[in-house]
Order: sequence, then structure tokens, then C-alpha cells
Amino acid sequence: MIGCDIGNLRWSSGKGWESAKRRLKFGAVTQDGDMEGSIILDRLPTQAEAAEIRLILGIPKARHLSEERREIMTELGAANLKRIQAQRQIKPDLSASTGPGVHPGTSAPETNKWPWSP
Repeated sequence: MIGCDIGNLRWSSGKGWESAKRRLKFGAVTQDGDMEGSIILDRLPTQAEAAEIRLILGIPKARHLSEERREIMTELGAANLKRIQAQRQIKPDLSASTGPGVHPGTSAPETNKWPWSP
């Protein structure tokens, strides 16, 4: 099911829905409003139909990466993360290594300062 409504930023009037209906004539219109509606396909779309659906709804085509390119992008992403962390001086979360009730940088558990604390 393909739903098109006025909330789609690609059009701001009922003409957008009318245009979408014409362009998606390979599907059956199940809801036909003035500025919105739904279209159902009884099969998978062809490549050309899928391209038209993506264009109308503003969905980018998925990229297929080779293993080599995927590895390069992973390394670049890790390097960018390290660079950003260094710029922001993000400190690692030490709570997992110190345990509950122990403040990072100390080995003594936290003592309750209030009598009603558990």
C-alpha cells in the first residue's frame, strides 16, 4: 500500500495527489480524497515502477556496497568518531567498570548522606 497525503513536503495542494495518481496508475486507488489517498499494488513493482514510487515519496535508493568499500567506510567512520570525541573531549563511561556505588576514580563505595536513602 502506498499512502500519499498533504503532509508530504513534495506537494502543497491537491494537484500533487492528482499527479501521483496519474503516475502510479499501475496500482488500484483505494482511498481517493481531495488532497490525499492510498494506492494498493497486487504485485511487486517493476524496476521502473519502483523508481517512480521512490521519486514520488522521496525515498532514496539503497546503496549496495562491495565488501572492500564497506570496510573503507567503516574505517573512515571509526576515524571520524575518534576525531569528534577528541574535539568534544568525551570521557568514557567508567560506571560499568567500577560497579554500583563506586565513583569513577575512587575505589570506595558511596556512603548514604541521608537517613532515608536505601
